Amino acid sequence: MPSTTTAAVVILFRGTKERHLEVLTQAVQAVIDSELAPVCIAPQNTLIPDALGTERAFYNPASPDSLTDAVQGAVADRPIRRIVALDEKDVQPAAHLRGILGIPGLTSRQSVYFRDKNAMAARSAELGLNVAASCQPHTLATVEEFAARVGYPLVVKPYDGVSCINTYKVNDAAELRQLWPSIEEQRHDYRVEGFVPGRQFHVDTITRDGVVVFESVSEYTATILDNHGHGPLGSVAHADTDNPQHLGLLRQNRTLLEGFGLTTGITHAEFYLRDDGKIVFGEIAARMAGAWNTMIYAGAYGMQLAYTWVRTEIDPDYHWKPDTRRPAAAEFLWTDSTGTIESITPAEILEALPGVFDVQIWKKPGDVIHPNEGTRGQDIGRIIITGSSVEAVKEYTSKARNTFRVTTR
Repeated sequence: MPSTTTAAVVILFRGTKERHLEVLTQAVQAVIDSELAPVCIAPQNTLIPDALGTERAFYNPASPDSLTDAVQGAVADRPIRRIVALDEKDVQPAAHLRGILGIPGLTSRQSVYFRDKNAMAARSAELGLNVAASCQPHTLATVEEFAARVGYPLVVKPYDGVSCINTYKVNDAAELRQLWPSIEEQRHDYRVEGFVPGRQFHVDTITRDGVVVFESVSEYTATILDNHGHGPLGSVAHADTDNPQHLGLLRQNRTLLEGFGLTTGITHAEFYLRDDGKIVFGEIAARMAGAWNTMIYAGAYGMQLAYTWVRTEIDPDYHWKPDTRRPAAAEFLWTDSTGTIESITPAEILEALPGVFDVQIWKKPGDVIHPNEGTRGQDIGRIIITGSSVEAVKEYTSKARNTFRVTTR
């Protein structure tokens, strides 16, 4: 273990799945390789394997001061180099801790723009980006009047939501009246937007001291709100694209980073590209891409995203260089079946398919598949696919989808 005088890097973690531990493992290794001490802080009862080689401390999420006490107790008199948050829900707590402890990084004031979608949209519009028309659902009549002005569909979502959980696409007045009772008592936790038709993209970025050291454009294989829960979802990374529309996405993303004040860290932003070529900003988060997107850059650039981000942020002598640059796709394995698994396509069958870079299957016969939750999938497994062109990647991805099968009872 590092000595008690070695500077610490505090890692806020709240994962429960294998894919979460994969991200944590990368982050811990980045700290160790930087000759610093990883200290993982997590909610009570979180499983953190001993083999990870990190110091650990736990806190009670129901107690306001418990997180601060856990961090201060874990690091004692040891200096703290950085505080990193691996989960959306820890972005603002991490910023609050930095302020208390005098640690550089995203501040509490800056973090608001990355979590509060009302402030996020308003600030983005001030910066000159196109954003969806929106209103706050003070009353049902407020929303109905908004719909009369902008038209259906509408999107109703939490102002601080993640992974499309409790997010609804409302297609007409009847659906709005049906939905209203379920959000009525929490109405001020929600915002309402006009639906933006078009292709949906995400831009992932790592910056250090105001310099962008990594940025990449990826396109979702389907508009999330139209598809989640109804079929597989994934992304295709356009590595080293020179498409003018893609370059426009990168420019707008940099405008957000500068305007929101993030100079060192990682971001995941979403944009829509309409048929008329207009770019509309969706959302941005000051954390890693989630779901399948965490893994896509292993295929596109040979990059472990969590490792590269944390190492870049904490080690000024570290400079990332890509192992490769090629189109790649990643997505969760998916089935429309639920219940107890009777049979499931083994990984080696998928590994033998063209373009398959990596496969992980997390479930086995006897395990239970639950209904899809937002964009978080069903935790069956994931696949990464590469190819010489975006078209080839899409073809290989389709073949893999058609090969994968699950039967349940």
